[in-house]
Amino acid sequence: MLLIFFLLCVIIQLGYYLLFFNKLAQHQQQGIPLTKFQSQSVPQLQSEHLIPISVIICAKNEAHNLQTNLPKILAQQYPCFEVIVVDDCSTDKTLNILHNLQQQYAQLKVYTTSNRPIHDKIRQGKKRALTLGISKAQHDVLLLTDADCYPASEHWISGMALPIINDTTNIQVVLGYGPYYAQKSFLNKCIQFETVYTAMQYLSAALAKRPYMGVGRNLCYKKQLFDKNDGFKSHEHLSSGDDDLFINQIANQYNTTIAIHPATFCYSVPPRNWRAWYQQKNRHLSTGTHYQLKHQVLLGFLSFSHFGFYGTLIVSIFLFSANSWILYLLWLGYSSRCLSQLYVFNGIFKQLQVTMPLWYVPVLDFLMVFYYLIFAPSVFLNKKVTWNKPAQLK
Repeated sequence: MLLIFFLLCVIIQLGYYLLFFNKLAQHQQQGIPLTKFQSQSVPQLQSEHLIPISVIICAKNEAHNLQTNLPKILAQQYPCFEVIVVDDCSTDKTLNILHNLQQQYAQLKVYTTSNRPIHDKIRQGKKRALTLGISKAQHDVLLLTDADCYPASEHWISGMALPIINDTTNIQVVLGYGPYYAQKSFLNKCIQFETVYTAMQYLSAALAKRPYMGVGRNLCYKKQLFDKNDGFKSHEHLSSGDDDLFINQIANQYNTTIAIHPATFCYSVPPRNWRAWYQQKNRHLSTGTHYQLKHQVLLGFLSFSHFGFYGTLIVSIFLFSANSWILYLLWLGYSSRCLSQLYVFNGIFKQLQVTMPLWYVPVLDFLMVFYYLIFAPSVFLNKKVTWNKPAQLK
């Protein structure tokens, strides 16, 4: 029975990698290449392909990040866009930085939640700030990112808007990629791998016409979708989920696509230590049980077969160490999955511009077993968390 379960896990994992994740590895971005935008002058772009964009950023005690990153967003090469920054009761110099930048950039608009009434359900946090920002947006296409993120190029807005600009089939949601800046520490390798692993899942799901989430670091959707679905009403009692739960609610096989041209990436500085990373992942994973059932099943089978693959492999090696044909079967199952995984990850690393050596994949993939054990309580226990720390704790 143990051997049968191991082989079943191998088959499930091969199915995910070769039939599902390989869609991302082999994906060819459709639409006008960004190199064409780069070679065009602004008047040409304006006459051929133009829809106004509202970029929305929520900030809480982000003075340093805003001073560093916001000018890169305000300097985007796009003819018609506004940038809305909502300050959520910051206690540092966030407002001072924003007001100074307003003197330089006419398209920057600043709002604050400090003098807004606190409603019964949306008590605090990013959802309230984001709702305010969306209500102030003048344009129907919204592009969301965070204060600690910076675009990979001056064509970020163009690239994220391309699927909507060029579309003739009612695309209303564009899922982008938000990588972390590469560093040399082992912690950073773990963060990079987990980020790619998560992106591989939600981007592949969108390509398979089964979108279930996006990341708020790089996300585009139409304001009319937000209004039509009453914003965050269905999960406003949760402190997190402004990105993944909302996309889980509004995205479908017809209205969602992805943008993974390197010029559309939005980079972030990674968590500085293990504790910071744990807190960040704890916030995100706590929303998993609120996904639609079909998405919980899809992700559950992936995690269960991943964990079961290594668990049964290790136990079987100890139990059947004297049986050569069983050991051969175990090796065949392991090598089949490993080679398939390396093949797919090689393609995805190229797509997502990951510089980490490929040989890290089997090592970090095995360590994901401990990731499941550590973060399993977050999936089932709904803790109250905040979306950012006070300035004095940063």
